[in-house]
Amino acid sequence: MNKNKVITYSLLAHINSNRTISNNLFELFVPLVKRAIHYLNEEGISSGQSIIRIKEKFDSLYGFDIPIPVLSNLLQMISDEVNKLEEDSFFLYKDYSFAIKNYIFVEFDEIVEQKKSEILRLEKLFKIFKDESNISDDKYSTIFEFIETNKLSLSKYLGSNKTSQTSNSLFLIEARFVEYFRKIPVVYGIIRNIYIGSIISTYLEFNIEVNNNNIELVFDTNFMIGLYDLNTPESLHTCNQLISISKQLGFKLSILDVTVTEITNLLLGKAEGINNSFIQPRVNPEDIYNACHRRGLDKTDLQRFADNLPEFIESKGIILIPNTLKYQNKAKYSNLYKKLVEVRSSKFAALHDATMFQYVESKRGKIVYNFEDVNCWSVHNSVNNDSDFRFDIQQKQIQSYHIKVDDLLNILWLSNPGFSSLTNVKDLSDFGLNTLISCTISDSLPKARVIRELDENISKYIKDDSITEKDVLRLATRISNRNLTNIEELNKLHEKSNIEFIKKIKEEADLEEKKEEEIKENINKVLEEFSEARNNYDNKFKQIEDKEENFNLVSSSQSEEIKKLKEELKIEENKRLKYENEQLEIKKDKYIEEQVYKWRKNTWIELSIGFLILSVLVIYIMTSNNWSFEELYNAIFIKNNTNDIVVSLTTALSTIYTTFIGKSLWEKYRNHSNINAYKAGLKIPKDL
Repeated sequence: MNKNKVITYSLLAHINSNRTISNNLFELFVPLVKRAIHYLNEEGISSGQSIIRIKEKFDSLYGFDIPIPVLSNLLQMISDEVNKLEEDSFFLYKDYSFAIKNYIFVEFDEIVEQKKSEILRLEKLFKIFKDESNISDDKYSTIFEFIETNKLSLSKYLGSNKTSQTSNSLFLIEARFVEYFRKIPVVYGIIRNIYIGSIISTYLEFNIEVNNNNIELVFDTNFMIGLYDLNTPESLHTCNQLISISKQLGFKLSILDVTVTEITNLLLGKAEGINNSFIQPRVNPEDIYNACHRRGLDKTDLQRFADNLPEFIESKGIILIPNTLKYQNKAKYSNLYKKLVEVRSSKFAALHDATMFQYVESKRGKIVYNFEDVNCWSVHNSVNNDSDFRFDIQQKQIQSYHIKVDDLLNILWLSNPGFSSLTNVKDLSDFGLNTLISCTISDSLPKARVIRELDENISKYIKDDSITEKDVLRLATRISNRNLTNIEELNKLHEKSNIEFIKKIKEEADLEEKKEEEIKENINKVLEEFSEARNNYDNKFKQIEDKEENFNLVSSSQSEEIKKLKEELKIEENKRLKYENEQLEIKKDKYIEEQVYKWRKNTWIELSIGFLILSVLVIYIMTSNNWSFEELYNAIFIKNNTNDIVVSLTTALSTIYTTFIGKSLWEKYRNHSNINAYKAGLKIPKDL
């Protein structure tokens, strides 16, 4: 990924977190454009016939392809602001030409340097993490593509062709890296800022609108599991936030009766196996057993949740859609159902998904291409990376029939930034990063059947401490990291020898413990650099704050005097800069006039040479006829004995110089548009 783009993501997050007034995301990009103008000015560029020049500098600085209409609006805002302050430093004209006069903007330069330093240290940490994981550089080169994955997910709904078809499982080492540093603020804060900035940048690339009228959200099974706090804590918060914001926007919230049946069956089935779950809750953070382990729930609790499901749905303001048999019957005979049977865990799960599709399709009534035209969504909280209910969705570039809860929250936030009072942008980033981690880990796991079998085998020995909780935890980590992939072989080993099975698990646990210690030791060294750099940065700003505080303690008379001196210095500085600019303009004008003089001089030289040649020919002709016009007339028209070549050449030269040289002089002296075009095309030296 373009390094400048990553730094820009971090800078956008900084600007967003430090703004105090406006909730308009568009204004976050104004400082970026101001910096681009500033750097153009530093390069000696004082004007341009088109804002393309500014766009090129912007794209180069930030790694973005900023749309021209967006840039023109931002430039107009800056021009209006400058004119309002009566500072003649930047002008945008109606034909999109521009003029820059001493435009200085260095407000974020120090922040940018800090972000560059942070990015370099983050890369250094990731390299150590890769090396300890025995991953080659040619396979995993950066952490930033993983962080930007969610932006590509949003692009799918907002009309981009840049949707990613890459499996999440390919980003396992990146996901583990982010997960490892979630409890270390100095590092996780950098990761979060890059993620936040990537989401904010989506606002620049797309015109995001949400039609708040008559939108229905139909909640899928895994969304309700998250709302029941049987997923991760982040999922619970995400799902609750969507419910709250959707009610404020006036969305209709619903759930199908077939979904209620699926949830009930799922909870009752999990209740039966809860006492034999050791690996499952530790391997997959999204698993219901993980939530049970976190919350201390048992079999009875899950059974009670299943019984109280209708009341829980009603308490959340969700409407139950009964009698969905007509949708189920259509689903049973659809091609979609036949395809889903091959990939879902059961026929009922396939029927449920196909029924959901039929319901949403009937509510939409037509194929929808634009996000803002969608009136019904199936909302899920799934870690699965399914392309869609429809397998040809990407080829047709039509809107998906379901959407992830964090994707929908991000789009609602981008289209209504005022909702920051309900959903903090840091929360949004935590939701998204948690989903990315969960998706990646889930995609990389062995089949559920194999994990369940391993659970059953381990349960026989954990109760008598032949295998400890720490052994199970480290074994689960090795499975999640794909350091241990032959789970079926491990299960077969149990059938052959209990002793060898226990020994193998102990060996794997010891390997993981050793590896964890090595990673911790190497990373701590870099973390010390992080802390030192952060402290230096904080101290620098503390010194600035202290100086400002001391300044505020000065008596009012002294303060006024200092203020007056500052104003006088500023006036003198402006005068100096104005004088320098005037002198520069004089030198520039003089240079242009010199070039115009040389340009015109060339034509005069051509005219003189032509006149000389013509004069020689005329003298030759006249000498041949004794300088008598009568003899010349008789020679040409009566005797016809004059050298035809000489006469023809003389005539031709006369015509050429009369026509072309004369025209050239006219163009260079009288045709002002031609003269201005020549001046505009001159390459002005950098020192001017």
